[in-house]
Amino acid sequence: MSEQKLIYSALNGIMLELKHLGKDQVNQAQRFNFRGIDDVYNALHPLLAKHGVFTTSRILESSRREAETNKGSKTNWVVLRVEYTFHALDCSSLSTEVEGEAMDSGDKATSKALSMADKYALIQVFKIPTDDTADADKDSFIQERIESQKPRITEEQISEIKAFIKEHGVNELKFLQYLRSNKVESISMIPADHFDFFMTALEESKKRVEEWRHNIHRNAQKSSK
Repeated sequence: MSEQKLIYSALNGIMLELKHLGKDQVNQAQRFNFRGIDDVYNALHPLLAKHGVFTTSRILESSRREAETNKGSKTNWVVLRVEYTFHALDCSSLSTEVEGEAMDSGDKATSKALSMADKYALIQVFKIPTDDTADADKDSFIQERIESQKPRITEEQISEIKAFIKEHGVNELKFLQYLRSNKVESISMIPADHFDFFMTALEESKKRVEEWRHNIHRNAQKSSK
């Protein structure tokens, strides 16, 4: 009979003690509540220390490009794919991969993307619940009313996005998941003032698809020699 790895019982112990973490931070630009990375760290750090768990990270893929906002200013767009490994005291471990992306007009895009990846990894592993109260439901309803009143992209822009996805082989399912992570339920629900933002995301996805195809072609050529 194989010995049980400590990492599983340690992670389970943390989850049993971890309380809900409300969405107390507010994005003033897009007007939605969220859980900040500092909130996640503060909630988890004492429990990680108590149960003898620590994490290491490794950037697997990184891409960076200059983008233009809908106001015409320049900004840096960074997308990272990061592997996080959770270690226990018996040297057992558990790994997960997440993506983090961020935009910044200065030099903080990479650190912001890493913070996003950190938060997603911790929430993904520990399934941190939110504070599901009546007030939160009320706030959510009000936010939905606000969002529903925003002008949406035009039919021509919808067609442009769908044609871009089809022409360049972008994974439509992942794009839809990305939309939902930004509080947008479908392509037709994209706010008009966010069209350029999401087109920039598609351009980045196109670049990754092209790099993937190039690597496959290069490896095929090597194997044929």
